Amino acid sequence: MTFRRRLYLTLDPSEKGGIAERIFEIILISIILLNIVAIILSSIKELDEKYQDYFRDFEIFSLVFFTIEYIARLYSIVEKRRYSHPVKGRLRFAATPLALVDLF
Repeated sequence: MTFRRRLYLTLDPSEKGGIAERIFEIILISIILLNIVAIILSSIKELDEKYQDYFRDFEIFSLVFFTIEYIARLYSIVEKRRYSHPVKGRLRFAATPLALVDLF
């Protein structure tokens, strides 16, 4: 199995990627939930003043994590038959509603 195929199976929740897919899904959901908590906590003036640096660092970490995840999805999506063309397939995937939400 190629690296790209393994990556696709890990990133795509509709595929059976095994333990790696489940671990990645848990990490992804955890980071999303932690971002929600961080946004809520940073809206409290006293907490934002005290932990502003931590909130900023976590925001930067999240930005890097989700950027890498998006790029990895674009790289590996050609493993799915519907998006198998190297250029047009990736562009078609990038234009899907969920990919656009991820991008924004």
